Amino acid sequence: MILKDAWTVAHKDLRLFVRDRSALALTLLLPVVLATVFGAAMGAMSGGSGGAQAHVDLLVEDRDASPASEALLVSLEGTDALNVIRGEGSRRAVAGGEVPAALLIPKGYGETLARGELPELRLLRDPSQTLAGPVIAGSLLPVLLEKTLGQAGPALLTHVLEGFDLPGDVRSQAQSILNETWLSMDRVLSERGAPRGEGGGARDPAGGSGVNFLERVPALLGVVVEEVAGGGATQGDSEVAPSAGGSHAIASMAVMMLMFSLVAAGGTLLEEQATGTLLRLQLAPGGGSSILLGKLLSMGCIGLLQLSVLFAYGRVVFGVPILARPLALGLTAVGVVFAATGLGLLFATLCRTRKQLEGLSTLVILIMSAVGGAWFPREITPGWFRLAGQFTITAYAMDAFHGVLWYGKGLLPTAELGGIGADVAMLYATGAVLVWAAFRSYRRRFEGAG
Repeated sequence: MILKDAWTVAHKDLRLFVRDRSALALTLLLPVVLATVFGAAMGAMSGGSGGAQAHVDLLVEDRDASPASEALLVSLEGTDALNVIRGEGSRRAVAGGEVPAALLIPKGYGETLARGELPELRLLRDPSQTLAGPVIAGSLLPVLLEKTLGQAGPALLTHVLEGFDLPGDVRSQAQSILNETWLSMDRVLSERGAPRGEGGGARDPAGGSGVNFLERVPALLGVVVEEVAGGGATQGDSEVAPSAGGSHAIASMAVMMLMFSLVAAGGTLLEEQATGTLLRLQLAPGGGSSILLGKLLSMGCIGLLQLSVLFAYGRVVFGVPILARPLALGLTAVGVVFAATGLGLLFATLCRTRKQLEGLSTLVILIMSAVGGAWFPREITPGWFRLAGQFTITAYAMDAFHGVLWYGKGLLPTAELGGIGADVAMLYATGAVLVWAAFRSYRRRFEGAG
């Protein structure tokens, strides 16, 4: 009897679940969509075959313009994991977050290599791009070995020995042994007709040996690694050193949780419709579209309060420089709230029930957060992933927030840094379109206007 009654209850719940298309779609579709998004992004990061491989941008500034530097550039362009961009202004580009790293080939690179000496290259990197760093360094390794061993092999060995703290006599003996070994290897390769110093491209940019490529291996090959972004930012009378991870965490949580909160706030419109409150408000003097305008104002206040609390917490705990660019940060925050409020209102006017609202909004917000850069940096994702992110609120909000909090950008570009004005303008434009669409949907559905 107990089992029969239990099955009756279960059968009733299952029938209700199947009839609720929103719940059914959320249960079955959401895991598939998120698995696809995660699989594509993580597969590209690991260089797997499950999808398109990520191509990390590397700006190369060639100040030598010699056949040797051109050969180095061509080899770098042939690697699997790098998207080599030829250009100038490498320091400004890295400092402003335009590229995660830049390789500076100095004047005299070809002549130094021709003399059998180890040329000094400079790798400018953005310390906030922690995932892109090992990919770039791991891709540089085989290319630099290929271009260095053939002409400056002994100099390379000498440079490696300098990295060890050896007594003078021991170092001399070690240098002699390495030189003899090098000459023997060179003679064997010549006798067998094997091209010296040639090798394949980087096929495993992430490595796998556990060696910190970014910190150790480039230095052994004569590459000076220099961090050029993410310095301290002055706030009042104190100097703070912001954390890249903290800035990214605060920005990502601000955008994602703000959209969830304001969509939930917009859902009160459906509750008021179900209880009859909305009808009474429409019949009152000044009803109509003023109801939706009131929702817009109240949701905006909720969103600004949420961001204020989160940024204050980030300032105290992570040292996020919220006071360094107050105007840029304030206008960005208002723009994000405006766009998220428009999204919440549009969901509320399109959905028929609260469950539909929750299911559809969860699916859309999670996808936007993934492709927009709230979960992992877009710089290490495939090209189609980055393109999809450009159609989301999250991408413009993340770029604007991270630009202010980490790179220290203002609204307008300067000689040293770019500006976030274009991202902020896109947030306001997106918000205006969403609010306009929400008002049209409200009039058609709740007021019966054509």
